[in-house]
Amino acid sequence: MLVGDSVAMVALGYDSTLPLTLEEALHHSESGAAGCATGLGGGGHAVGSYHGDLNEALRNAIRFVKEAAREAVKIEGGERRLELISRLTEAEIPVHGPALG
Repeated sequence: MLVGDSVAMVALGYDSTLPLTLEEALHHSESGAAGCATGLGGGGHAVGSYHGDLNEALRNAIRFVKEAAREAVKIEGGERRLELISRLTEAEIPVHGPALG
């Protein structure tokens, strides 16, 4: 089960995904993991949680894996995120992109 940043609009009533905080994303992702016994659990970061310092982005991804019981983290941005994706996979954190369709 993927709990992404769209939870900002679907569950929290925001006009866009931009106001979603890291703490809100962790909370809802953890709730989704608790209710899903099968399948890959992925989680979308809040906007800004992986856009700055690589060390901070890695810490945020580790929080998703540990606190929200995610098996992978969603990273958007394509080639601009190659260094981050490399750091995450070196830390044995699976990465996936946004769903298509």
